[in-house]
Amino acid sequence: MLTSYLVANAVVLPIAGWLANYFGRKRLLMTVVTGFTLSSALCGMAPNLPALICFRVLQGTTGGGLQPLSQAVMLEEFPVEERGKAMAFWSLGIIAALILGPTLGGWITDAYSWRWVFYINLPTGIVSLIMIFLFLSDPAYIRRPAARVDLTHAAGHGESRGAGSRLRSQEAWQPRFASHMDWLSRIETRQAILGLDGLDAALPWDFCEKRCEARAGSPSIDAGAAAEQR
Repeated sequence: MLTSYLVANAVVLPIAGWLANYFGRKRLLMTVVTGFTLSSALCGMAPNLPALICFRVLQGTTGGGLQPLSQAVMLEEFPVEERGKAMAFWSLGIIAALILGPTLGGWITDAYSWRWVFYINLPTGIVSLIMIFLFLSDPAYIRRPAARVDLTHAAGHGESRGAGSRLRSQEAWQPRFASHMDWLSRIETRQAILGLDGLDAALPWDFCEKRCEARAGSPSIDAGAAAEQR
């Protein structure tokens, strides 16, 4: 379930900026918040494991736009001298979620049901949707791009994230089920999957920089912008 969420999340994450310019930042943010909230409710109501995995894919697809869009809105609303403080508070929430999330999720599962791990997102999503509708507006410089987005890197990023997550999960369970995981003893297999996990680091340079410009498209990650930071 975690791998399905991460793969769907990784596909949407690199193209969130292009989608925001195409559909409008406020409209896209309301769409992903609504989708994430509804998919969380569907996950909680899932009758079986295959349905839960499908709903987790939907949740990851809509959740992929939450992080970049929230950062873009935050940097837009705060002046330059206060952006560092705003980013610190934003990062503090992420760190607190990573620390408290497993503990709180385990307690909710033991005390109530695993379904409430998903239902807990509903009130937060509803409040967020109302606040976005009332207080957020698109900046004047956002324009619909004329070029089409390149989805090749987005798909490769999702594939590499899924391959790496599968390997790490198998590594974690290997001591318990060592007799059923002889394939992990082959160093070639590990290296191949780890190579896929790092594919997204090389792909923007090798593919987007050389081919996307020739195709007059919009790369999901602008390699030229990364080169300017070196």
